[in-house]
Amino acid sequence: MATAAAKTETEERKLALELVELEAEHAVVFARMEDIKSKLRKIATEKGENFKEEFAGKGQVKVSGASAAKFKGIMPTINVEAFLELPEKRREKLIEDDIIAMTPTYGKPYYGSVAVELFKA
Repeated sequence: MATAAAKTETEERKLALELVELEAEHAVVFARMEDIKSKLRKIATEKGENFKEEFAGKGQVKVSGASAAKFKGIMPTINVEAFLELPEKRREKLIEDDIIAMTPTYGKPYYGSVAVELFKA
């Protein structure tokens, strides 16, 4: 089992080093790409419409601009603390009358992350 852990660590280190080297080697290109994306988003936002540019045999770029939050209507909310402080019989009655529905809640899934930080030479 120790050799499997050592092998994984070696593979992790090897991949991480490759990632750092690629990031360093192409930092200028990545920065330019982000600048271009920012400018394209700004154009789409100013035009008020999304657009797509297609290049035969090469690929395509789809751009959508920023948009403000849109009002969708008024939804009733519940004061959870007040509800939980009610006597149990009252809570049960509200649930029984379909005024309150008890639904399970979940946190958002976390898919992990990889962050690369380059040190100044």
